[in-house]
Amino acid sequence: MSKIVDLVSHSENARHWSPEDALTDALRCIKENDGAFNKDLKKVLIIAIDDNMDDYNIGFIQAGMKMSECLAACNIAQAKFRKYMGY
Repeated sequence: MSKIVDLVSHSENARHWSPEDALTDALRCIKENDGAFNKDLKKVLIIAIDDNMDDYNIGFIQAGMKMSECLAACNIAQAKFRKYMGY
Protein backbone atom coordinates (compact mmCIF):
# COMPACT_ATOMS: atom_id res chain seq x y z
CA MET A 1 0.00 0.00 0.00
CA SER A 2 1.42 3.40 -0.93
CA LYS A 3 1.71 6.18 1.60
CA ILE A 4 -0.94 8.22 -0.25
CA VAL A 5 -3.56 5.45 -0.04
CA ASP A 6 -2.61 4.85 3.59
CA LEU A 7 -3.24 8.53 4.42
CA VAL A 8 -6.60 8.46 2.62
CA SER A 9 -7.73 5.36 4.48
CA HIS A 10 -6.97 6.99 7.84
CA SER A 11 -8.54 10.34 6.99
CA GLU A 12 -11.55 11.59 8.92
CA ASN A 13 -12.75 13.26 5.70
CA ALA A 14 -13.78 10.86 2.94
CA ARG A 15 -14.53 13.80 0.64
CA HIS A 16 -11.12 13.29 -0.95
CA TRP A 17 -11.59 9.56 -1.50
CA SER A 18 -12.23 8.23 -4.97
CA PRO A 19 -15.25 5.99 -5.55
CA GLU A 20 -12.78 3.12 -5.86
CA ASP A 21 -11.29 3.99 -2.43
CA ALA A 22 -14.75 3.91 -0.84
CA LEU A 23 -15.73 0.59 -2.43
CA THR A 24 -12.36 -0.95 -1.55
CA ASP A 25 -12.77 0.17 2.06
CA ALA A 26 -16.33 -1.22 2.20
CA LEU A 27 -15.07 -4.58 0.95
CA ARG A 28 -12.25 -4.48 3.51
CA CYS A 29 -14.79 -3.82 6.27
CA ILE A 30 -16.89 -6.79 5.14
CA LYS A 31 -13.88 -9.10 5.12
CA GLU A 32 -12.74 -7.85 8.55
CA ASN A 33 -16.21 -7.90 10.21
CA ASP A 34 -16.07 -4.15 10.83
CA GLY A 35 -19.33 -2.84 12.31
CA ALA A 36 -22.42 -3.04 10.10
CA PHE A 37 -20.18 -4.26 7.28
CA ASN A 38 -19.66 -7.85 8.34
CA LYS A 39 -19.33 -11.28 6.79
CA ASP A 40 -22.97 -12.07 7.58
CA LEU A 41 -24.14 -8.99 5.66
CA LYS A 42 -27.17 -9.90 3.55
CA LYS A 43 -28.25 -6.47 2.29
CA VAL A 44 -26.32 -3.61 0.75
CA LEU A 45 -27.19 -0.41 -1.08
CA ILE A 46 -24.65 1.57 -3.09
CA ILE A 47 -25.69 5.03 -4.29
CA ALA A 48 -23.76 6.96 -6.92
CA ILE A 49 -24.25 10.65 -7.67
CA ASP A 50 -22.98 12.22 -10.88
CA ASP A 51 -23.02 15.99 -10.51
CA ASN A 52 -21.13 16.76 -13.72
CA MET A 53 -24.25 17.99 -15.49
CA ASP A 54 -26.78 20.69 -14.70
CA ASP A 55 -28.76 18.17 -12.69
CA TYR A 56 -27.85 15.29 -10.41
CA ASN A 57 -27.82 11.88 -12.04
CA ILE A 58 -28.32 9.22 -9.37
CA GLY A 59 -27.72 5.52 -9.82
CA PHE A 60 -27.83 2.66 -7.39
CA ILE A 61 -26.93 -0.97 -7.00
CA GLN A 62 -28.62 -3.05 -4.33
CA ALA A 63 -28.37 -6.61 -3.17
CA GLY A 64 -30.89 -8.55 -1.09
CA MET A 65 -33.26 -5.61 -0.68
CA LYS A 66 -36.75 -4.63 -1.76
CA MET A 67 -37.30 -1.09 -3.04
CA SER A 68 -39.13 -0.24 0.19
CA GLU A 69 -36.06 -1.32 2.17
CA CYS A 70 -33.84 0.85 -0.04
CA LEU A 71 -36.10 3.82 0.67
CA ALA A 72 -36.10 3.07 4.41
CA ALA A 73 -32.29 2.80 4.38
CA CYS A 74 -32.04 6.20 2.68
CA ASN A 75 -34.39 7.77 5.25
CA ILE A 76 -32.42 6.29 8.14
CA ALA A 77 -29.15 7.44 6.56
CA GLN A 78 -30.57 10.94 6.11
CA ALA A 79 -31.42 11.16 9.81
CA LYS A 80 -27.94 9.91 10.78
CA PHE A 81 -26.20 12.30 8.37
CA ARG A 82 -28.19 15.21 9.81
CA LYS A 83 -27.20 14.17 13.34
CA TYR A 84 -23.51 13.96 12.35
CA MET A 85 -23.82 17.43 10.81
CA GLY A 86 -25.40 18.88 13.97
CA TYR A 87 -28.93 19.47 12.61
